[in-house]
Amino acid sequence: MNSVTRVGTRLRELRHRHGLTQQELAELAAFSLELHEFLAPELPAKTTPAKKVAPSRVHRR
Repeated sequence: MNSVTRVGTRLRELRHRHGLTQQELAELAAFSLELHEFLAPELPAKTTPAKKVAPSRVHRR
């Protein structure tokens, strides 16, 4: 898996874990991870969005 694919996959995993839309992620853009944690092969056990964003009315599960 190349680096670009890994970054995209990791962002999607984190976004899904925290129930965020792509728009909410764009507004938030942080999960309190160091770069080495973000790029690690396994998703870290604990992640926390840096701030709460207003919930979107689009793409709710």
